Amino acid sequence: MNSLNLPLDPQLDDRERTHEERVGEKRLLVYLLESGLVVQAQLPVLQYDHEMTGKSFSEILIDRGWVRKQTLDFLVERVIIPEQRARQRRAQQSKQRMQPISALGKQYLEQKKQRAAEEVKWTFD
Repeated sequence: MNSLNLPLDPQLDDRERTHEERVGEKRLLVYLLESGLVVQAQLPVLQYDHEMTGKSFSEILIDRGWVRKQTLDFLVERVIIPEQRARQRRAQQSKQRMQPISALGKQYLEQKKQRAAEEVKWTFD
């Protein structure tokens, strides 16, 4: 593995790579395309090289001299990872805010019981 958490072993078959590695690499390509560091015309060559050599896309980009390793490292460390962490935090926060209806019903009943217990019963003597 390199600093991009992508396999460096050219013999490593795509099926042996984890889902995260494949998804991470696809995201990296999207960022490279959006930034103009890679153009659409390079994608068929990239795919062909990947199929022929088994190398990861990032390795091919570096080997062909299309992108420097430092550029990929910077993009991953300063853009992709912070963005993924922010996305995970937002997902966690929304998960915490959302409760199943059954939990809300139980919470409502508990609050109703508590109010009834706290209610002072008035009597006239």
